[in-house]
Amino acid sequence: MRRPVIFTLWRVLIGLVLVVGFPFAVSGQKYVETLEYLRMSIDASGLAYDKLEETEAYVVSVAKSLSGKEHSTTVSDLDLMNLRKACDKMEGLVRESLDLLGQTLRVTEDAEREVDAESCSESWEQVSLAKAKFEKSVDLLRRGCHEFELAQDQDNFESILNYVKQAVQHLMLGKTCHEEGQEALRSSAKWLQ
Repeated sequence: MRRPVIFTLWRVLIGLVLVVGFPFAVSGQKYVETLEYLRMSIDASGLAYDKLEETEAYVVSVAKSLSGKEHSTTVSDLDLMNLRKACDKMEGLVRESLDLLGQTLRVTEDAEREVDAESCSESWEQVSLAKAKFEKSVDLLRRGCHEFELAQDQDNFESILNYVKQAVQHLMLGKTCHEEGQEALRSSAKWLQ
């Protein structure tokens, strides 16, 4: 029995759509998934940045309260105890920032894997730059966290202040690297759009 010509034409048409259209559908889906990973990475980096802002505000308030005592010849045991408590709190805030940055880094690594280096090299380069900046930020924050730990073990007010100053430097540099990473993520998303 002979099949109608229309049935055969439909089969040919469906075959063409599958053969020709399928790669476009797959690449479109990959494009959407890539943008979703970038969005998740940007969101996670925003949370980490908010925690860094909170940490910075606390550190600045502690630094202001210490500014008058920096050159003081007498520092009470209560002052030392309060400073150690402040260092402990700052260390905790930095650790929370590190946790959020770790999440950001993982999502950014996923985004880097999703971005097709061949078809969209500019976007891939920006995601790779963001990943490198986030890694550097994590390293600097770990150093700052270690400085806060060391500060808590000191018995001398000046030694504590020196460690706090070093920790603050690492914190500020880490925050700057994080900002640069965020900007690279935004650029990557712009290249894809």
